[in-house]
Amino acid sequence: MIIPTNVIFPYSGTHASIPTNWSRDTSLDGQFIKAWGTASPSATGGASSHSHTGDTHTHTETDTHGHLVSYNYDNSIGDDFSGPNTNPIPEPNHKHEDSTIITLSGGSASDAVTYPSTANNNHPPYSTLIFIKAGTGAVLADGTICLWNSASIPTGYLMAYNGSNGAPALGNTYLRGATTGANSGTTGGSLTHTHDLTHTHSTSHSHTGESGTSNNNRDTRNAGSGSYKINQHSHSVYLNATTVSTDTYSATLTSGTVEPLYKKLIALYKNGGATIKGIIGIWTGSVGSVPRNWLLCNGQMWADGVTQTPDLQNYFVKIANATGELGNTGGANTHSHAASNAHTHSQSGTHTHTGGTGIVYQSPTDDSTGGWRSPSTHSHTLASVGNNNATLTWGSATMSAQSASNEPQHTVVAFIQLEKIIQTQPRFFEI
Repeated sequence: MIIPTNVIFPYSGTHASIPTNWSRDTSLDGQFIKAWGTASPSATGGASSHSHTGDTHTHTETDTHGHLVSYNYDNSIGDDFSGPNTNPIPEPNHKHEDSTIITLSGGSASDAVTYPSTANNNHPPYSTLIFIKAGTGAVLADGTICLWNSASIPTGYLMAYNGSNGAPALGNTYLRGATTGANSGTTGGSLTHTHDLTHTHSTSHSHTGESGTSNNNRDTRNAGSGSYKINQHSHSVYLNATTVSTDTYSATLTSGTVEPLYKKLIALYKNGGATIKGIIGIWTGSVGSVPRNWLLCNGQMWADGVTQTPDLQNYFVKIANATGELGNTGGANTHSHAASNAHTHSQSGTHTHTGGTGIVYQSPTDDSTGGWRSPSTHSHTLASVGNNNATLTWGSATMSAQSASNEPQHTVVAFIQLEKIIQTQPRFFEI
């Protein structure tokens, strides 16, 4: 039987052995094939790899840390610290004892983390074949692969699933065109894929606490006989917010089973048999121009009212590994990653803060004979805030990823099934 021009079949041989009257369809080189449905034949889609947008995850600060703070003198009024003073009631100049400010405000680390792509992580298990297109006078040659929708294997054909009897081992793989100029027979891909995750967080926090008591070892003397010491008091202390970076978390995330939406068919390896009804080929023209005697594989009935084409619309074809798998479906064209990769973070480096003290509202005492004295309303600047040398830690959190496509790079094709074989009869002429 002559195969109509432009009908395509996979071929399991070498580029150099492409049969006479057939040519390589280079538009399918390196491409997976997906059945017509939502998209028209010859449309392309998918990608060789994918990434995800991560959902936000949050780590809670799990420790308490402090900063040793030193305070400057209150120099709001210039006074003598000792000796005669013409001011009968001098303003006591003072500072406060160092104190450690440990109360933590905030400190959680929160961020969305990208799941970057890794090379070819959209490739399901595949076998490469050469897609050949019929020219004028083309007939099916041995080594051609025909898709088949029956558990009965016809004479002169072999089920191409496990590599026995010289047929290629195509079971449980997707069909992919060999790369430009290459021979068939390469395998690759996987039902799992990885993402290499690397991230850090920046988190802002502040502190509040209380200064040490006033330093009473300094006194002032008035013009009379008395001297003054500072009444005991303290100030609220605030340390302004500062940004702290966590250390870097790196890991490789391995997915569970991920593969595109598929339906299983049997692959027949032509091994001396004749062209028979029911074989399924490929068409990249419009669905309205399918050759005569061939039917679209969209579930329609044959003219016999009994046989039905397989409905392959929008599916990738996966080759059955046993006749009992014929027609099985599975997979999905999108996937996400549930919460996983539990991890913690530690502080990267040290940090410090700026800050100041709150104001103490007081009225100075008025006692010219000396004694204890309350300074007037005042605050203090900070002389220094110590670095935090301890390791800050953030508690465990998990990450999750939003949905992304896992369709491999593909070309849309119409699968067509041979319904009738028309034998061409020679013509006889009377002389």
